[in-house]
Order: sequence, then C-alpha cells, then structure tokens
Amino acid sequence: MQHCTGIANVKLNLGCGFHTPEGWINVDYALGARLAKYRLFRLINNKVKLFQGAWGQDIFIHNLTKRFPWSDCSVHTIYSSHTLEHLSKDHGLFFLQECQRVLMKQGIVRIIIPDHCCPNVALK
Repeated sequence: MQHCTGIANVKLNLGCGFHTPEGWINVDYALGARLAKYRLFRLINNKVKLFQGAWGQDIFIHNLTKRFPWSDCSVHTIYSSHTLEHLSKDHGLFFLQECQRVLMKQGIVRIIIPDHCCPNVALK
C-alpha cells in the first residue's frame, strides 16, 4: 500500500448524474451526459425531452470501470451516490481500488448505496 501525502483540494463526484455542485469534478458516462456535449442534441432535447433533466455541459466524461485519469494520491474527497450498485462485482471492486489509488492520505470517501444493495459487489 502506498503512503500518500501532500495538499490537494480535488473533489470528485463520481456518477454525478444531474447533481453537479460547483467546486467538484463531476464525472459521469451516461448516454445523456455524453450527448449533452453536442449543441444540436441539447437543442433537440429541449424541444422533445428525450432525456428528462438537464445534463451539465461541464460534466467530465469518463467510464468508471476504467482506470481513473487522476494521479495517485491526488484527490482529497470522493463522493459517489447510487453508482456502485450498477457495477458488476469485478467492476465494483476495481472502482473501489481506483478510489483508494487516487485518494490522498487522510482523504475522504463517501459512497452511498441503497440499503438492499449490493448483490453484485461483495464488500469484505
């Protein structure tokens, strides 16, 4: 296990959906978030409402089942709400390992999952 030190104020909101607070790197890979990067899609969606809600244009697009693009020990806070339960066991464990890799020493991780979760991820 690595020992991370240093000062960082990077805050990740992983699987952000429509919740994109200021001061956070809001990350999602949902189809709506990816399509919202295109002006034409935003115009069409505003008219016909293919997707309910407004995906922020500032969402950082990243597949959370792949290696995170942040350096080791570079993140102070990680928040993820109702994302982990959508991952397979292998992807869920990888996600948690990536959180640990990028988190600095004494960093904060807050992961919210439904009470009935998680049949796919064994957290032992």
